[in-house]
Amino acid sequence: PAKEPSVEYNYNAYIVRGPYTGEQLEYDLSRLGQHSLRYLKSCITIIGPFHLILFLFSFLFYDPKHLYSRFFSYLLLLPMLLLYFWYSPVDRHFIVFIPFFVILSSSVLSEMSFRLLSRGKYVFGVGFALLFLQSYVPIANHSPTNSVIGNHRKLGEWMHTHIPDIKGKLIADRKPYVTFLVQGRYYRYNKVRNVESLTTLLKENNVDYLVVDDFYTKTKNPGIISLLDCKDRPNLQFVYAVDDSAWGKAILYKVN
Repeated sequence: PAKEPSVEYNYNAYIVRGPYTGEQLEYDLSRLGQHSLRYLKSCITIIGPFHLILFLFSFLFYDPKHLYSRFFSYLLLLPMLLLYFWYSPVDRHFIVFIPFFVILSSSVLSEMSFRLLSRGKYVFGVGFALLFLQSYVPIANHSPTNSVIGNHRKLGEWMHTHIPDIKGKLIADRKPYVTFLVQGRYYRYNKVRNVESLTTLLKENNVDYLVVDDFYTKTKNPGIISLLDCKDRPNLQFVYAVDDSAWGKAILYKVN
C-alpha cells in the first residue's frame, strides 16, 4: 500500500513514495528558494570562497594545450551539480569534491601567477598554502572524532567495559557505530511515530538495547524526542548516557 506522501517525499527530486498531488507540487516549488540557499551555503562553507573564485577564473586562465583535460575536469563536477536536483544537500556531501577543487585551483593559480607576475613561483607557493588550509579546515571539522560519531564511540567504549555480555546483542540505533564497536547485531530504526510505536517495534524484533542521541533524534526522529530525558519507561530502562558538550547526549536504554 502507498505510504503517506506528506511524510515521505523528497521535494528536491520530486520523487514520491505514494500518490503525488498538485498541492504537494505547489509546496515543493515554494521550497525551491530555501533549498537553493541551503545548497549555496553548504557549498561556500565546505568548498570555500577562495576555491569558488578560482573556479570562475579557471575559464580565463588555462593553457590551450590542456583544453581537453580542463574540460574533462569540469565533468567531475557533475555529481556535485546533481546534489542540487537529487538530494537535500548537507555539508558533508561536499567534502568529496574538495580534492577536485584543490587540483583545479592549483592549476589556475599556476597559470595566473606565471602569466601575470614576475615572481610567479612565490605567489604560487603562498597561494597553494592557502588552498591547503582552506581545504583542511572543513575536513577536520567533519572528522569522526569531531562529529556526532564521537558520542557513539564513547558510549560503545563504555558498553564494552561495563556490559560483559554485550557481544552479539541486538542493538537498535539510527546508525551502526555503537553496534560495530561492541561487536553486536544492528537493528536500524528511522522516522518512528512516537515512543509507543518504537517500543512495540523493538519488542516484536527482540531488540536488547536502544540507543538514541540528540542529533539524529532531533533531525530524523522528533517523535521520540522525549527519550532524551534519560528516564525509565514501560519496557525501556535507562542505563547510561554520554553527554558531549559539542554534540549533546548519546543515551542507552535496555529493552525489557
